Amino acid sequence: ASRAWECLGASYDALGRHSAALKAYARAIETAADPANGGDGGERTYAAVRSGALLQQMGRARDAREMYASALYGEEGSEGGPDATAYAPALLGLAECLSLEASAAAG
Repeated sequence: ASRAWECLGASYDALGRHSAALKAYARAIETAADPANGGDGGERTYAAVRSGALLQQMGRARDAREMYASALYGEEGSEGGPDATAYAPALLGLAECLSLEASAAAG
């Protein structure tokens, strides 16, 4: 079920419907974390990285940073760890968000 929500999010993302994509990615993350749906928390990585990228594009650096960190470190209490393919995009996005926040703070 998580993969279906990820695919829907990616479709909305490709169409430029960012709010709808974020909602679909959020459902993918929820579904991946729910053992009742067969999730172990490990399948949320793509959705978390893409959510971070969209939030970053929307100027929501703090929210984006949290999503990138979620992709890297997982959610508290989840059994699954991050997918190794998430490290590069999540670290890059996290660095960009921190840079934007530092620039904004420096004024």
